[in-house]
Amino acid sequence: MTNSLRLLGLLGSAGLFALGCNSSPSGGSSPRPIDSTEATSTVNQRVDELVGGLADSTAALDTTDGTTVATGSIGTALGSSPSCTPAGATTDTSSTDDATKSTTQALDDLLHRVAQESRDHVFRDELVETKDGNQVVYKVDPAAACGSDLTCVDKLTNNPIRFAVTANTDDSLNVSLLVGEARYNPGTAVLGSKKLSIRADLAQALAAIRLFVNPEDQQNLPDHLNGVVQGSIEKRAEGDFVISSSVLQKVDLLVGQAKGKPVAVTVLPSDPTTQLTINSVTNTLGYTAALGAVDVQIAGAAVCDDTCGSNEQNGTFSGHLGGVNGGVNVTKGAQELTVAGIGLGNDTSFVALNNDRLGTLDVNANNGRKFSVTFKKTADGTLVTFDPALDIKLALMLNKLSESMRVNMPEWLNDQIFDVMLGGAAKPSVLVPAATCDSYGNSTTKGQLQVVTGNLTMSASSPSTTVSVAAGMCLVAVDGADSNSNPVSQLKSAACQ
Repeated sequence: MTNSLRLLGLLGSAGLFALGCNSSPSGGSSPRPIDSTEATSTVNQRVDELVGGLADSTAALDTTDGTTVATGSIGTALGSSPSCTPAGATTDTSSTDDATKSTTQALDDLLHRVAQESRDHVFRDELVETKDGNQVVYKVDPAAACGSDLTCVDKLTNNPIRFAVTANTDDSLNVSLLVGEARYNPGTAVLGSKKLSIRADLAQALAAIRLFVNPEDQQNLPDHLNGVVQGSIEKRAEGDFVISSSVLQKVDLLVGQAKGKPVAVTVLPSDPTTQLTINSVTNTLGYTAALGAVDVQIAGAAVCDDTCGSNEQNGTFSGHLGGVNGGVNVTKGAQELTVAGIGLGNDTSFVALNNDRLGTLDVNANNGRKFSVTFKKTADGTLVTFDPALDIKLALMLNKLSESMRVNMPEWLNDQIFDVMLGGAAKPSVLVPAATCDSYGNSTTKGQLQVVTGNLTMSASSPSTTVSVAAGMCLVAVDGADSNSNPVSQLKSAACQ
């Protein structure tokens, strides 16, 4: 293994145990004695079972064609469906499958490397520095971890990395990362037989990272970072894992202030924020998101060039995202796919310049700000069903930008409100026609979207334009429409072909 890969694996294993917090990591369980033999064998065994097991499950996971029912129909609707092939030929989807497989293989390799480095360069009997019957402390050997990389050796020598292991009566272990001679403690992980739970104090983590960054590069690090986040890996059964993350305390990030180009980001708490389930036995991949509100402020000087006016160059751009919600389960060869609980938080999302809004976005503001969408293969194409409805309102006020920034923008972007509403039924739906090809390999796909149940209404405010499509009718493009006009004016309702 090369020195760079060694260091990558070592940092990965440090990351597993660095992301912790000092507050009752064992959940109230009482401490108990532990010796170095138990500490070494138990930590390595559990890391192998959890991290190595997750790697194996990821590598074995096969979700081929799990999302095709959705991605294929979206591609067709947008006019980017796969190229046609002559009659009798087969469509080659191996590139998509290979890309997915190479991604899972890369993750498998990384996780196995982390587990290997943990065993080889951290939790070894000869690396035990101290033991007193209640705690075992391991000190990373710079020469062994870095090899011939003298810069790495120097950094680890001046700022040694230690891992302190204690035990609890509930059979879990606490593994604390201690950084530098001052023994900064970003936190403690809880390592059980079926679960590795991780918490991170981001301020402490940043303080530890600064020890390894050259003085001239310090200004490239965040000026300010606060918050507490949590992550976990849990093994529910053989080949069945759950990876979770949470924002437990508000995250505050400030970068670029030292260069006079500050960027500030805040993320509100949510628990859990994300969950990823991997089951290589059933070939199922699940994902849910419940991100809290995110606010961003960016100095105009950080993003502007000569095309910006003084209002932008000397001002501040800001953005607010109410949150991100949604969940999906993907299974190999699925004929139906549902993305549930899609939403953008509990209020209006926006982008602004000097507190003047340039654009706002609302999704289902009158229907709980969430919706679900189901894609289902049928003989005629893909049936897309919404529950309870789809209502998207986008307002654009780009006339507040300097004229120099609007030179090449269509006029309709200056002051515009778009509204897309699919409702009028308990579960309104549309049909995306199947992609079709003739015997010569030419596409014969119809450029239309059929409303099956409910009504589809699309409107634009400038110039005032409304398109209404009733059930049984289709949304189609207007022949010869001006490509510079607003998108709604380029569409119409027509009989389906």
